[in-house]
Amino acid sequence: MKKILVFGAGMSAWYAIKYLADNAQEKQWQIEVADTSQGNLDACKNDFPIVKTILADVFKDEEREALVKSNDIIISLLPAHFHILVANDCVRFGVHLITPSYITNEMARLNTVAISKDVTILNELGLDPGIDHLSSMNIIHRLKQESAIITSYKSYCGGLISLESSDNPWQYKFTWNPYNVIRSGSDGAVYKSDNQFKYIPYHHLFKEIETVSFQSVGTQTEENRDEYFDMYLNRDSTRYTTLYGLEETPTFLRGTLRYPDFCKKWASLVDAGLTSDKIEITMPDEMSWAQYMMGFSHERSGDQDINTAWEWLFQNAGNIALKTATPAANLQKLLETKWKMNPNDKDRVVMLHEFGYQKDGTKYILKSYMEAIGETATKTAMAKTVGLPLAIAAGLIADGAIKTFGVILPVIPEVYKPLLEALASEGISFKEELSVIA
Repeated sequence: MKKILVFGAGMSAWYAIKYLADNAQEKQWQIEVADTSQGNLDACKNDFPIVKTILADVFKDEEREALVKSNDIIISLLPAHFHILVANDCVRFGVHLITPSYITNEMARLNTVAISKDVTILNELGLDPGIDHLSSMNIIHRLKQESAIITSYKSYCGGLISLESSDNPWQYKFTWNPYNVIRSGSDGAVYKSDNQFKYIPYHHLFKEIETVSFQSVGTQTEENRDEYFDMYLNRDSTRYTTLYGLEETPTFLRGTLRYPDFCKKWASLVDAGLTSDKIEITMPDEMSWAQYMMGFSHERSGDQDINTAWEWLFQNAGNIALKTATPAANLQKLLETKWKMNPNDKDRVVMLHEFGYQKDGTKYILKSYMEAIGETATKTAMAKTVGLPLAIAAGLIADGAIKTFGVILPVIPEVYKPLLEALASEGISFKEELSVIA
């Protein structure tokens, strides 16, 4: 019997736990879920009685170590900077680890010892990064096998509120970690365009955007239709050129999708300094948002969309939540109330890959689309697309289907092929559209 532990029972955990619980009896898996919140654990136990729940704190070494060494596979849904605590225990005790987060330098340094201990540490296996890697590598390897020359790679993803649940002027609500949303883009973005290195600094990022069309695949509408989104660039796209084997590809970029006009509204918050995470400010007790805002340089915009968005955001905002905090932290606290999903709200995930390539003297554009719609504020499309790949991979490791040891990414056929097949059976699949360029 294989023992699988899910560390963290928060926003992205429901579908991961469901998949493991649904397959536990047939596969003879023992499933445990650990969290610091008794409320999260009670909800988990209510939904999945077969699962053993454990109240535990990742910072308490004895608790964490005991949990790790008593299991065979760990899924870490903890905040990204906590993964390394679990990873160090995993290599020490010979336990496999799966996370949805980007590989850090600390994590990468565990590669040699993980290989020596026959341990798999599989990272970047959520939605983005995660499903984007699986689906991109599947197409890249296929095109290369067909002797195609890839000239352009563009990948976009958006975690959004569904149109039917969009009821504020920002057309946005939190469906994943608010901390990451508030600080998104703060390092700027690096990408390649026609073999030219490009850098966009943070203060320009939400202004130098593109419009991207997405073919809705019928989940939101009865018929397929083109829909348009704002797209801003992600971090350093070029770090993936080597990973994908596309070092010579002239154009390579990755971006985030939002509904139209979101970016100009968000840029106004950036310009005002409200998203800054660089300095803590101490304010008097009981300071209202109206008083707080007087300390920020912001001229009233001539853009009515921006003004409407600001009025909605700061109207009846009350007092700032944190006396000593960065502007970003106080903004996050405000948005956690303003952008909170209602119980029956549905979220939406959209992903698009666009490949330009040449084959036999002809130029093509291949678009690959994926769309998922959530059910409720708990059973979200975000939780499904982040959690399911992790749970499926845990099952593959338990069954011996993934045999590569070390600190790895889901870009090898051994990982992405069975994962894509399993995800398709869970309703997460891609539709392709091929066009010839005249």
